[in-house]
Amino acid sequence: MECNLTPNLFHFQPLKQYEEEQVYKPDFDAALKEVTERVDYYQAKTMMWGIALSNMPEKKKITMLRKWTSDETLRSLIRNAKALNKPEWIRG
Repeated sequence: MECNLTPNLFHFQPLKQYEEEQVYKPDFDAALKEVTERVDYYQAKTMMWGIALSNMPEKKKITMLRKWTSDETLRSLIRNAKALNKPEWIRG
């Protein structure tokens, strides 16, 4: 299984520069475009965190997490497992 991880960062560009200081405002149009183009990715990440923090039995959590895990969301699964100290989630 090949896994290509890419950073998930929003880049904020300065919109106006005033004489005293530079004011940074987020580019909401770019952020909205990013989210709408990758809605399946963000849905999978949200579902993974919801499953990880739920009160389900561990075996059911592992089964459901595997359903939502893909090459793109593998990094989120690793973060979930590290944050909640559950290494069995990422063991094969």
